[in-house]
Amino acid sequence: MDKETYQQVIREHMKNSYLLNDEKINDILPGFLTALNGHMAELEQKLAVGDAVSLGVSGHTIKGALLNLGLFELADLAYQIEQQGKQPDSDIDCHAIIAQLKKGIAIVTSSNSPQP
Repeated sequence: MDKETYQQVIREHMKNSYLLNDEKINDILPGFLTALNGHMAELEQKLAVGDAVSLGVSGHTIKGALLNLGLFELADLAYQIEQQGKQPDSDIDCHAIIAQLKKGIAIVTSSNSPQP
């Protein structure tokens, strides 16, 4: 997806799920996106350390943040990382999944200015 499509998905989700108007979305969305970048940085740090359980916890956190924004495809990637923390010996390629997740989140957060 491109940035505009992500923005549209997020806005529609926030309007339908939380009954927010455009003004309120414009107020809170930048904070959500900034937090999402922070969660992603944490996830990458946990990957570097190699602690599967901590990695899974970070995956869970990002999954929740993405679900709150209505980004279900990206949340599925985070869910896979979460599962790795529960089953560290699985065949999940966390490096590839995290790279894919990072790419998607970078598109979503490339500018914290909301598009009305």
